[in-house]
Amino acid sequence: MKDGSKKSEKRHRPQLLINGSGTPLALPSHVTIGDTGPKGANMTVGNEVDDLMYDWINILKCKSDGVYAYKRYLEDAKKEKSKCCEVLLNRLIDEDSEHILEVKRHVLGLLEKDSKARGYTAA
Repeated sequence: MKDGSKKSEKRHRPQLLINGSGTPLALPSHVTIGDTGPKGANMTVGNEVDDLMYDWINILKCKSDGVYAYKRYLEDAKKEKSKCCEVLLNRLIDEDSEHILEVKRHVLGLLEKDSKARGYTAA
């Protein structure tokens, strides 16, 4: 900013809803909590995720996108017969896949803790 002051910026993030099974569902970017959906259905729900949960879900998405990309790049490395690239890409795939599993377990724990705090019980 010109005057040197820092404006508090809130991250733009899609709002998430929790479906009946406790699974987070992303809303399309044009829909916000409180919007009226198709045929006048009210979509107001008080299950917006906090910033930390959003961060963990975003980490899962980014890691998953990375693994997907590494697998595509691995095919290129195989076509070029680049063994060193294959080895590195396979290692990255393995490491990020392990990270994904670890983060999934962490997110499930956070969701379970949040569900208990809200008084939800498993069906």
